[in-house]
Amino acid sequence: MTRGPHDDVKAVPGRGRLAFGLSGWSYPDWKGVVYPAGCRDTLVYCAEQVDFLEVNSSFYAPTRPEVAASWVARTRALRTFFTAKLPQAFTHEDRDDAELVRAARAGFAPLAEAGRLRALLAQFSYRFVAGEPAFARLAWLQERFADLAPLVLEVRHRSWQERAALERVRALGYSLAQLDYPGARTGFGLWTTGVYGPKDIAYLRLHGRSPAWFQAGAGRDQVYDYEYPPHEVEEIRRRVQDLASAATLVLVAANNHFHGKAMKVIQNLISTLSNLDGRVTPS
Repeated sequence: MTRGPHDDVKAVPGRGRLAFGLSGWSYPDWKGVVYPAGCRDTLVYCAEQVDFLEVNSSFYAPTRPEVAASWVARTRALRTFFTAKLPQAFTHEDRDDAELVRAARAGFAPLAEAGRLRALLAQFSYRFVAGEPAFARLAWLQERFADLAPLVLEVRHRSWQERAALERVRALGYSLAQLDYPGARTGFGLWTTGVYGPKDIAYLRLHGRSPAWFQAGAGRDQVYDYEYPPHEVEEIRRRVQDLASAATLVLVAANNHFHGKAMKVIQNLISTLSNLDGRVTPS
């Protein structure tokens, strides 16, 4: 019998497969909060508690292949899988650099070759507006990275909610990330039980709902300093269930990282979904 691409993730009866993860796993303010202050391996510590880890560092610079290979080796017994961000040089700086493409691909290769790279995230800013230049950029990325893993597009501008734009995203082979963030009120705020793009992966990213998103001069810690109260966790739980009715795999990544609040919301979601087959750890 042929194995499917998501057979290592447990299914919720009657629904799609679910996996919960963290955006990054090594932050100075997580010491003594998420893991002990003297923790020797934060990667393994976090991997023991979640289903996947989103590589955040690859947004700033290509991952060194030997580092990615060590992630594979250290989590082999846990069968943890990964997602990763494409470099900001491609999504925010519009660079066309063959050497940088080569370096980025080399960094992702150990994860992909081990069968542990589940998605690549192309994260763009609010200034990335739907239109021909944007579609050309997405096609450029698709040509260079789609063979490594499915591509997921994260956008913020509301122009991407137009049906024509959604259809172009689908035609280019991207899944469109679902977001939980304050910008949903004025920018991109897609909330749907359907999955725009190949009906395979639904990727929900939890950024928190801090008002600092709209404060001039707010730093990264302020923006992501947000703890979801119980009623909002319940909202997210319902949203995850809706997505699971339409997608083969639902990835939920928490990015409200300040003081480990990402781990807390993920653990709460795992707990609230325990009556639907419990933890969805790879098996």
